[in-house]
Amino acid sequence: MSVSTSYVKFLRSCFNERLSPFLLSTFCMPVDKATSELIPKDHDDITLNLDISDQIRSKKVTAKDAMRAIKRRITHSNPNVQLLALSVNNNTIL
Repeated sequence: MSVSTSYVKFLRSCFNERLSPFLLSTFCMPVDKATSELIPKDHDDITLNLDISDQIRSKKVTAKDAMRAIKRRITHSNPNVQLLALSVNNNTIL
């Protein structure tokens, strides 16, 4: 999976630190896809949420980095994105 340079710069600016391309391609992009502004209200993708949860539980990504990625979407200005991010967060906790 290829990660564009502008997307990498955007995510690094959001996290205020350097992130590895591996983390960006394997975790941040699925979180962004699961919490996209284009998803209609109350139509969260359970399979994508479970895939994100599996990545965290299999320790492919650290819990700290996972929470940063999800928190970035929880603080989004669009309330639908916030609700979808809370849904992702809920699925990773349970």
